[in-house]
Amino acid sequence: MFDAVIDYDLGKLDRRFLGATMRVNATNLFDTHYQTCQSGYCYAGERRQVIGTLSYRW
Repeated sequence: MFDAVIDYDLGKLDRRFLGATMRVNATNLFDTHYQTCQSGYCYAGERRQVIGTLSYRW
């Protein structure tokens, strides 16, 4: 499996955006099929997931 994160400070793009940050997280980036087992039970692994967030700090 391969996970990735991209984080960007929007204040570097324009001073009006000082304090704003954009982030994109991806888990299981290549959508690998796998199983996980514990306590005698097996489950299909998580599929690809991509989440974007926009945050602001003042």
